[in-house]
Amino acid sequence: MPKESAKAEVEEKSIVHIDPDNLDYEWFEHAERVEAAGLRLAKAEEARDRAKATLELVEAEVSLAVQADPKRKDKRVDTVKALVIVSREYATAKEEFMQLESRVRKRKVVVNALTHRKTALENAVKLWLASYNAEPKVTSATKEEIDAARKRLAREGLGKRTRETEHADDKEEDE
Repeated sequence: MPKESAKAEVEEKSIVHIDPDNLDYEWFEHAERVEAAGLRLAKAEEARDRAKATLELVEAEVSLAVQADPKRKDKRVDTVKALVIVSREYATAKEEFMQLESRVRKRKVVVNALTHRKTALENAVKLWLASYNAEPKVTSATKEEIDAARKRLAREGLGKRTRETEHADDKEEDE
């Protein structure tokens, strides 16, 4: 069974990451990810199906060999099944099948994660369209409070002292 490339493993590990500053790029890339994941799943299912057929073939061959062995007196179905299961050929074929079945399950997880990623992308776009990450907006009530505070400070002379201090600092820098 061939080992998967490191690039594919890295892609799968970061498959749910979304860059909110590049939503357009994320959408275009998403389609490519879905296609690649679907193709990898199809290849894994094909390999698993071939391994299953091989497993069934090995099971039949070992079963026939056990039944055809003149040294074996006990040829009951239970005994033949047990001898098939403990045979080296069957164990090897079964292990190959189980590994490929595991790969198929992992590929299905990736395809499922991409479905969730699509939903997350859709929601990220909705948030962007609603200006979710925008600067806070000052309401008219808040503006009125700010204006009232400025007027109060001006009446108390604090605004004047602050301006005089700023002008004094500017003169010192000029000299």
